[in-house]
Amino acid sequence: MKSQPRISTVNVWFFVATSLSYLVTAAFLLFVFCVTFVSLKLALAALAIALTSTQAQSYALKMASQKRLIKELAAYKKDPNPCLASLTADGDNLYKWTAVMRGTEGTAYENGLWQVEINIPENYPLQPPTMFFRTKICHPNIHFETGEVCIDVLKTQWSPAWTISSACTAVSAMLSLPEPDSPLNIDAANLVRCGDESAMEGLVRYYVNKYASGN
Repeated sequence: MKSQPRISTVNVWFFVATSLSYLVTAAFLLFVFCVTFVSLKLALAALAIALTSTQAQSYALKMASQKRLIKELAAYKKDPNPCLASLTADGDNLYKWTAVMRGTEGTAYENGLWQVEINIPENYPLQPPTMFFRTKICHPNIHFETGEVCIDVLKTQWSPAWTISSACTAVSAMLSLPEPDSPLNIDAANLVRCGDESAMEGLVRYYVNKYASGN
């Protein structure tokens, strides 16, 4: 007898959340219909259903995201990402992680270690995390003061197929492949645009030694 496929609890919670979203939409449409054509009493009842369903949907999404994040942490511990020196949740807060990113060998970022703050929304992985370099770094797509990261993977190209670890890999790859046309560090972007590789590498190494060498 063939064993039945196991249904992930994460998928169950996402199914519940999706189903509730349809219920919320239907309840709001009923509310509008009742206000317009029937009675205020029925309209208020429909509104109460919509609000309750919205709360239930938020709960289902939060449960799904927590299950997913616990699974991702376990996967990282079992098979660590070579781009990272560490990846951990901050205490009991599953929605705030800290990564320590390694500089890629053979690049100006080699031997550097950067602490990266990762803030995760409660409806993850439907929405992407945000990342901030808390160790200063010189890069066209990273704001030197705030550490904000500009990369499509964390914006328009995000999909639930990405994980926190794989998103860190994308950011690590970006260090060697900057996109100067969407800069957060204009001075660094100008050096890349001008093709002044020696000046850019010298600047990067200076800040690696100053902030990210671990000394």
